[in-house]
Amino acid sequence: MEKKVNEGYSVIFKRGIVQLYESGESKSNIVKEHGINESLIDDWVNEYGNITSKNTELNHIANELRKIRIGQEDLTEKKEELKGRIGCLIWGIIFVIFAFIISKFY
Repeated sequence: MEKKVNEGYSVIFKRGIVQLYESGESKSNIVKEHGINESLIDDWVNEYGNITSKNTELNHIANELRKIRIGQEDLTEKKEELKGRIGCLIWGIIFVIFAFIISKFY
């Protein structure tokens, strides 16, 4: 892989580093072998990395968000159900108290 001295790193060099990284080469080995900063690898992977892996990651995030949304809807339904049950329970308690009070007077 070639490095342009006056203009920084060539696109070919950057893509080559990205290919090394995406093929499983560790960042530390790439840094040692090519004398570049580790943060450059992250930048270049973001810029030139495999678009398929980025789409896969985005799809994974979207699926997780869907699961969270479904879970949130389930919790909202359960909350409404519990509110109804609590309302019935309160009315039941009021009825028992009222019946007790009436039984004391008759």
